[in-house]
Amino acid sequence: MIPTWLEATVGDIWRSARLRTCPRCGAPVLAGLDAPVAALPVRADPTPLTVLGEAFALLDGRPTFDLSDAAGRKELTYRAPEQIGGPRKYPVLAAHRCGQSLHAFAEKRIERSRYVIPAQPPF
Repeated sequence: MIPTWLEATVGDIWRSARLRTCPRCGAPVLAGLDAPVAALPVRADPTPLTVLGEAFALLDGRPTFDLSDAAGRKELTYRAPEQIGGPRKYPVLAAHRCGQSLHAFAEKRIERSRYVIPAQPPF
């Protein structure tokens, strides 16, 4: 049981992930704590990522989270580097960044990586 005075100071972030709006940009996000012990409050974009999408999120410097089911509620759990390469059990979400679409970041990276094969070899 959490005392009333402590409940008032905890704020709007709980262990179970809840759909909220970002206080800065107003975008829909899932907000919650990222671990059961020594947790940090996090906000994640609610769109699940593919394996390639997770790679782009990590390239953009965004941590990723599993949206797991625990005792009938959804929880965000930080994905450590050793978990990223393994099989997925839950949907994966990227950390939210105000005004920075992961889709736009991916398009920029792909556009920069295109290589045109010259008609004449350089040698």
